Amino acid sequence: MFSVPRFLQELPPWAAHLCLDVERFVSEELGIDPRTGLVVACSGGADSTALTIIWHCLMQRHGGSMAVAHLDHGLRVESSEDAVFVKDLCVALDVPFFSERADVAFTASRLGLGWEETGRKLRYAFFEKIRMETGLPFVATAHHLNDLAEDVLLRLCRGTGWPGLGGMTAHDAQRRLVRPLLSIPRSDLIHFLQTLHIPWREDDSNTDVRFARNRIRHSLLPLILEENPNFLKGINRIWRQAGVDRAYWEQRLGNFPGSKDEPFFLSRDRLANLHQAERLRLYKSALDKLGPGQVLTDTLLRLDAAFLSGKPATLQFPGRKVGRSDSKGIHFGPDPRWNPS
Repeated sequence: MFSVPRFLQELPPWAAHLCLDVERFVSEELGIDPRTGLVVACSGGADSTALTIIWHCLMQRHGGSMAVAHLDHGLRVESSEDAVFVKDLCVALDVPFFSERADVAFTASRLGLGWEETGRKLRYAFFEKIRMETGLPFVATAHHLNDLAEDVLLRLCRGTGWPGLGGMTAHDAQRRLVRPLLSIPRSDLIHFLQTLHIPWREDDSNTDVRFARNRIRHSLLPLILEENPNFLKGINRIWRQAGVDRAYWEQRLGNFPGSKDEPFFLSRDRLANLHQAERLRLYKSALDKLGPGQVLTDTLLRLDAAFLSGKPATLQFPGRKVGRSDSKGIHFGPDPRWNPS
């Protein structure tokens, strides 16, 4: 058990200003009332521990409510200690705590997926379940500015196009997910906890360089920051510009123009009158609505080339999705060759 500040007035000025920066970001960038209740996803690591305390202080300021959700992935011997840590944090803050244990390794084997992807699927399914049970409108994760930089670099390596190259969004309306810390560098979160003498849990898997994200985090990003110490500020500017462009295209293209019988179909007549930039964004819109999975620009361009040629073609996309071009237009849907059972 440890002592945690529960009100802004108990924080040093610097820490209180950090909380208010988060409040401003949530209000101005996410368009969400700071009084809105959240289910905070907390692993016990530094980032999510800081988010839990920051959001609790803001809830005390506005009279809102919150809950904390923790999923034990069952991949580390000490993972049960993480759950105890988060529970103790919630007791100290007097907030509802929800925990569940998952067998990621078994589920990954059954589904034929990697541990990382399986853990992410189970994690977000659990968070959504708790959101529904509590009646709170959003789930909040502790992704911060360094995570955003890693995401941009990963997307660049994979060949993601614009505006997806701008990185993850701060508000994922489809999954009812928000990222209140996305403009905050991780160093500020560490300083926040150290200033308040609050511990956190360390996960050794975060240093495992078998994962591409960890290689970027521990090798590539430090080199870039050494070359340009203002790189994170540049990433923040790119992210904001991508958001402006994304909003423009969403407004310009409107709702996806599918039919009632086939909601993910674009007719040849409809596409023929559009500029290539509009067609590419309609393709991506359809794929995004089918589920998660980053779409590569090269594959979209090949699909568009197939459409223009008039020859039948089927292309696969991440997330086990396909785009099929024929004489009628382009049909999007799940890959029929994949059977989850």
